[in-house]
Amino acid sequence: MQANYYIKCDICGAVNNLKYQMGFSTRHPIKFKCTCGVSLRGEFSKKNGISFENAQLMNNKSDKLPALVVYSSGDFLTMPPFIPTDITQLFMPSSFIYATMYLNYDEFRKEFSFIVNYRDKFHRINRAINELYFSGNKTLLVETINKNFNDPIFNLQTNNDTDIFKSVAKINQFQFLNSKESDAVMKITSLYHKAVSEKRTELENYLSFLKKLNYLEKWKRRIYNLCDTVYDNIDLLIPIISVDFYKGDKEKMLDGSFAITTTSFEDIKQLYVDLYELIADILILLVGFDNVLECGDHEKIKPIVGLKVNSLSDMANMRNKGNIIKFLDNGGEACELVCKCMSPDIRNSIGHYDYDSEEIANSLGQRIKFYNVNNKDEFEEKTLTKICYDIWQMYNCMGIFGELIYRLELHSRVLEGQHPSECNDLYKAIVGIQEKKKKIYPNDKCPCGSGLKYKKCCGKK
Repeated sequence: MQANYYIKCDICGAVNNLKYQMGFSTRHPIKFKCTCGVSLRGEFSKKNGISFENAQLMNNKSDKLPALVVYSSGDFLTMPPFIPTDITQLFMPSSFIYATMYLNYDEFRKEFSFIVNYRDKFHRINRAINELYFSGNKTLLVETINKNFNDPIFNLQTNNDTDIFKSVAKINQFQFLNSKESDAVMKITSLYHKAVSEKRTELENYLSFLKKLNYLEKWKRRIYNLCDTVYDNIDLLIPIISVDFYKGDKEKMLDGSFAITTTSFEDIKQLYVDLYELIADILILLVGFDNVLECGDHEKIKPIVGLKVNSLSDMANMRNKGNIIKFLDNGGEACELVCKCMSPDIRNSIGHYDYDSEEIANSLGQRIKFYNVNNKDEFEEKTLTKICYDIWQMYNCMGIFGELIYRLELHSRVLEGQHPSECNDLYKAIVGIQEKKKKIYPNDKCPCGSGLKYKKCCGKK
């Protein structure tokens, strides 16, 4: 259902027509630019309805054409705001109709429901579990995991330190196991199985290289913290997830055909920078993994014109994030899973405050100019929807990095004799199919250290 509101700006007194699409979101911000250039900031909540902090809801409909017509939704992208010239323009299709004309709605609903469910039921407890894990509060950590994730669907164990490590990793990866983004996580898992099976010696050499860098735990902590920050701000971004379910030209719809009314550029610009920086810092992880898969030598790196980088060790010493991102262009299967939307120019513009998010060609805050930090006459113009979508893509890359770090850390634990209480197929592959080295009988204890008989564990048919 679409509700019709008239909103009077506290600053200029202009009356704007807000056409709000009642949807599934129970709360979210509402933000749009008045024609005077001021951002009108409000929110919708199921309990209190719509309210604004710098505008007033009018009791009576204005007899004049509104200064601005704004379609707003917490679920979908909408028609861009516009200045009406004719009364017939006040009776356009609702945001729901407008969206579902182009949307694979059932698939979108699955994705939307998953994200909202994670936000409401798991996000905060996930944060608490991470804080307990990194602070070393093992007793309360185990109690919290068992209390909140006791459903058999999670299949979490807390019998020993490796079980706890696995459980924390699974809980953090749960946010990426939705209907769409799970494909990339499953792909990196499949590639790891392949590396264990076909390139195990070099994979373990690569693991030794990473352990010398001493970055895995640091990277994991940064991923967990940044994912927590994204979900702290998820209500700003929820409409952008619909982009992946539109039937038309994605680039065209991100170039101004649709608008987002839950956020402003100032609200989300730091997320862009933080995600860009983290991906650049961790990209070496995928580059080295691709080297293992492709040529069986983690150090052997594909040269990039203009860069004096001849090995993975050289890449580890790089500091220029823009140059690091260039490795995505000639990466292998793992690097191909990472979004290609990251722009060093946009990141630098944000970092140096060389951008203009104010009125641009009557865009009402829906377009941003990013200036070249070395030449202010040059700029790149992007829509707010495009920036939000790039943030969403970068966030989903965290699932890829998180899964690979989990696999590598588990592998390291197994090599050190730290065994989980239950074995899966990958664990069996890591411990090495040891029956090839010596005869193991069905009733012998399993060499993986689980304490079970071989026939009940790694030797199970």
